[in-house]
This record gives sequence, C-alpha cells and structure tokens, in this order.
Amino acid sequence: MNHPAELQVLRKLLSLSNQDSRSLIHDFGKAAHPLHLLNRASSRAPIVPMALGLNPFVVSREHSRQIQALVRAVFRFQLKIPSLYQANFPNLRRICFLEPSSASWFKRLSHLVPRRPPAQSCGDHEAPRQKPRDCPSGLPEARRPDQVLPFRDLLIRADVGLAARGQIPVLYETNATALGGMLFHAMGVKVMEDLILKDLGLSRSGLRIRRTPDLLDYLWRWLGSPSDISTALVEDLPFNDSYSEIPWIAQYFRKKGAGAVHGHPRQLRLKGGRVYLHGRAVDQVFRDMTFKDMGRCPRFGRRKYAGLIELLNRRKSFPGISGEFDHKGILECLTSPHYQSLFSPREVRLFKKYVPWTRVLWERRTENPEGKRVDLFEYVRKSKDSLILKPNQSAGGEGVLFGVEANQAQWERALEKAHRQESRWVTQKYVESSRRWMAYVKDEKIHFENCYFSIGVFYSSQGPGYHCRVSRSNVVNVARGGALACVYVG
Repeated sequence: MNHPAELQVLRKLLSLSNQDSRSLIHDFGKAAHPLHLLNRASSRAPIVPMALGLNPFVVSREHSRQIQALVRAVFRFQLKIPSLYQANFPNLRRICFLEPSSASWFKRLSHLVPRRPPAQSCGDHEAPRQKPRDCPSGLPEARRPDQVLPFRDLLIRADVGLAARGQIPVLYETNATALGGMLFHAMGVKVMEDLILKDLGLSRSGLRIRRTPDLLDYLWRWLGSPSDISTALVEDLPFNDSYSEIPWIAQYFRKKGAGAVHGHPRQLRLKGGRVYLHGRAVDQVFRDMTFKDMGRCPRFGRRKYAGLIELLNRRKSFPGISGEFDHKGILECLTSPHYQSLFSPREVRLFKKYVPWTRVLWERRTENPEGKRVDLFEYVRKSKDSLILKPNQSAGGEGVLFGVEANQAQWERALEKAHRQESRWVTQKYVESSRRWMAYVKDEKIHFENCYFSIGVFYSSQGPGYHCRVSRSNVVNVARGGALACVYVG
C-alpha cells in the first residue's frame, strides 16, 4: 500500500512526456557521476549510474516506532553474543557457527570479551539433570546487564519488510559488517530533493514527509566525530565485484577536516607503538570486512595484521569483535523458548510479533512454528511451501530458496547440501511480503513496477538510520537487479 506522498510523485512521473522523461534521465545520469552514485554488475562491466527510485519511500510514523523498538532489542542482544558464545551458551556455537578463520580471530581476541558465568545446557539436544529452582529455563544469571560490550563496538543493519497481511514489520535478517549503502543513500537523497522533486515542481515540505538521518553523518558520529584524529577505512582489495563506496566515504571524512586513509587491513603497520596506513599514522579503524575474509589470525609476533590487532586490542576497531556475529541464525535465538530468559517481557513480545520462526539446520529435534517438538529435517522436508532456506552467513541474496517457488527435487537437493554443511544453513517461516508501486531509473529507462522492498535499518548508540532497496524479485538486492530507494518518514 503506497503512502499518499508516494502516489503524488508517481502521478507526476506518469504524466511526463517522452521528452521530459528523457530529460530527467539525462539529468540524473549527469548528476550521478560527481556524487559517486554508481554501480557495476561485475568486475568486467562498465561503471554506470546506480538504479535509483524516483519517488520517495515513506515509512509511517507508527511503523517507524515499531521498527525502532524491534531493532533496538536486536542490537542489545547482538552485543551480548560474544560473551554468550565464549561461555558456551547452549547451542549458540552451532547457531552462530564460526568458520575456522573467524574462530582463530575470536580465540586471539577473547580477552576483549566480558566474562559471564557458564550456563547450564537446556538446548535441543539435552536438558540439565536438575534445573535451578530460581530459574525455570535452567539459565541462571542469564540477563546480567554488565555482560555486554560497549555500544560503540557495534553498528548493525537489520533488514525489515512489512507483511502483506496486517502490514506489520517483519525482521528478515541482521548484518554487522560490509554495511553497504550509506554513501549511496545520502547521495540518493540529494538527487531526490535537488533534482527529481524540483523537476516535478514538488518539495519535501509540500509532501509532508520528514528526512531520515544522513547516513554519512550517522557513520561519522558513530565513529566519534573524529575531526581531531585519523581514521583508517579498510576493506577487501582489490574491490572487483561492484563499485565500492569506501574511498568516497574517506573523502567525505577529509572534507570534514579529519584524517582519513583507505586501504586493506593487512596494510596497517605497527611501528614504534603507532599504527600506520600508507605511511600515515591512524588512531582508529573502520573495518568493512569480516575476519573470515582475512583468513586465519596470524600467530603472536607475526607482522601480518599486526596494526589491525593492535587497534582491536585498544578497542579502536569499529566494529569490534561483536561485528562477526551477524548470522541469520540469530533469529532462532529471538524465537526459541530456550533463549527467552535473556530478554525482558517486552522484548519477548516484540520478537513473537515481528520475527518469523527460524532454525539453524543440523540433525536435531526442536519446536516447529506451532510449538510442537519435531524432527527438524523431516519437518522442513514436508513443509516446503511454507518455508525458506538461506545460508547462515552471506550477502547479496546469495543462495536464498523460497520453497513455494521450488519443485520438490530442488528442495531435496538444497536440504541434502544443508545436511552436509551443518550449521551453515537456516530455514525460516515464509511470510508473504507487501509490495509498493515504485518508479525507478535503470539502464537509461524509467520503470514502473509493483516492487518488493527491504528497509535497511541501521542501529547503534546513535539510534536508527534508514535506507531501502526495491525489486521485482522477492530476493531484494541492488546486486541482483534491484534499485536503491530514499527513505522518508511521514
């Protein structure tokens, strides 16, 4: 269901003559390059203007309040996960499975994780022989508030949709590294207000919509508004798959008077107690790359990654160690009765309402969406049309399979793969998503489509920030043919 402001812009766009449409497309292409609002399909493809929504995507005030409450609760739980993982909390090491390379980094940096008392097992494999009287779930001291990392250790982006039935928020997944779209959304808003709305004779105030936080400024404030220190912004290089926004974020920092250097984390050098990148001393690092992609953590005394490890030990790497725990399986923790003692009654109600039933796949018995104990693989095999399969950790919509769109043979093959790769796949209850009519410019054409959408909700100590992606496909991602949309509240 479209917001009135969206419909007003759509009607204006539909009324454009062919000549006016071509003029708008030309002006957009001309504006996109200096703003670095660009993309490419692969390393060999040309760099072109990013597909961009031409009408604002408006989140209602009520939905904004609901989404903010949900994502705040998810954020607070993600800060606790490293402590729970280190304490070998029941089944968490299977739910948030770390590949050997990531596990080696966690082991090296485990001294940074707040300690918490070991919890007794009450997971899906076994129950404790005798549960403590003061804790019905068998998880004493599970909600100790001091067992979390500092808020600045983490910045997440929760991907949220709206259910077709009831128009209520639905949490799809949460991410904590490689959070793309901050520069692109900020520049998209500039194009929306300075070009598109102006050409249509409209304005944000006339549409009665409110701007959401500028995501470049949001990132700047999360990193401490570092005007008097130098920041390294690091990612996997060479960046070949699409178009990286990190060099231009570094440029934005420099324009604000800060020292900012772009590079790869292995290029951080430790010399005389200072960390350097390309010969420039740096005080902190923004890490847009997972430990898994860096390979195994080097042994003590090795020079490789010495600069990064030094900044991690000083708690000057953002995100910190909690950024490695952005598994889709986290949603199992939010929906499983075995984890409810970790949450307040209000958080339990939020998760029950807005988080679809999710389970990480390994051979076990667990609760199905109706609360009945079942053999997990057998249940998933028989319930194809009501479930989705996803990799536990991935980006770009890779590997997502909707049971309702797959035949039984495809579903069986995917399940066999999940059986071989325990803890690396999750299943989730399929919730039909609502769609909205959107206009977007792509490949020098204006498209009008009834689109699926995914609202990216950034959350940190700064509160929420937003961007959105829209697509004809129900796997919504710009890399898979979708478009970026500019989020407003109204």
